[in-house]
Amino acid sequence: MKQLLITSPTHLWTLLKRKEEVFEFNRDISRFMFVAEKFIKGCQCGSDNKTLMDNSYNNIKTNLEVLEILKRDLEYDEIIFEN
Repeated sequence: MKQLLITSPTHLWTLLKRKEEVFEFNRDISRFMFVAEKFIKGCQCGSDNKTLMDNSYNNIKTNLEVLEILKRDLEYDEIIFEN
């Protein structure tokens, strides 16, 4: 069984950034990528961008449809979120 451990929102962003075709057709993943990129490449001093990224990340962790898309497109049997 092939497992992927995702340790943080920035880790997920890094994995998905290399596979843009994964997220361009799913609204929840697209939203996460947008707010994560804003946080990572923008000002990290404010809490708004981090809060938006964390909220979107938490949505992905609990969204079964999104998890199935990630497993299929990243080619893993199981995806585990550390936090």
